[in-house]
Amino acid sequence: MKKSGLILGIGVILIMLTIIIPLPTQLIDWLLMAAIGFSVIFLLLSLFAKYTSLSWLPSILLVFTMFMLTLSVSAVRLILASGYAGEVIGTFGNFVGADNPIAGLIILVAVTAVSFIVIEKSTKKVSEVTAGLTTKKANTPLDKIHAQTAFCEAMFGVIKFAKGYAVSNIIMLFIIVVGGVAILGEAIGVFMLLAIGYGLVFLIPALLITLTSGLAASRV
Repeated sequence: MKKSGLILGIGVILIMLTIIIPLPTQLIDWLLMAAIGFSVIFLLLSLFAKYTSLSWLPSILLVFTMFMLTLSVSAVRLILASGYAGEVIGTFGNFVGADNPIAGLIILVAVTAVSFIVIEKSTKKVSEVTAGLTTKKANTPLDKIHAQTAFCEAMFGVIKFAKGYAVSNIIMLFIIVVGGVAILGEAIGVFMLLAIGYGLVFLIPALLITLTSGLAASRV
């Protein structure tokens, strides 16, 4: 087994453990800040790095999306247990919806809509690039075409996984509001703010991951 494959395997195991082991609030805050930062870095790499130096990117993006999915489960569990999700989610929710929760919900719906539009556009773009590789001139080395096709297909898989991740977050939003009120019995406005913060914090990386995948594949 290659060293990189071993590292990825260990990473996946550690990620899955976060579903079983409750994470401290402060650790969730640090992980969320790191996740947003890394998603921005991935986007910048897709803009400026040559695709030949990004062969590792699809695997990393897939593991990163899986990490975000499991982290979202930890955040929802914390919200339903205590009505608090840490400073990052709370800050996003209060910043966007504290004065007007309805306006905050509208912003969240807008971000969600943009995320799915980007997902669909990126899916179409990657499909077009992959199809175009099959019509390249005969003088193009076959191994190069195979490498480019494999890269695009891997990015297509990342986008599909990111779409599933985005859908799961929409479900989590309803769980936060309905479950929070039912379990903790607090005012619905409290959980609306938490849902707004949660949605923004977890949908922004999904949006950036999808952009990264589409841009990286388009530069093949």
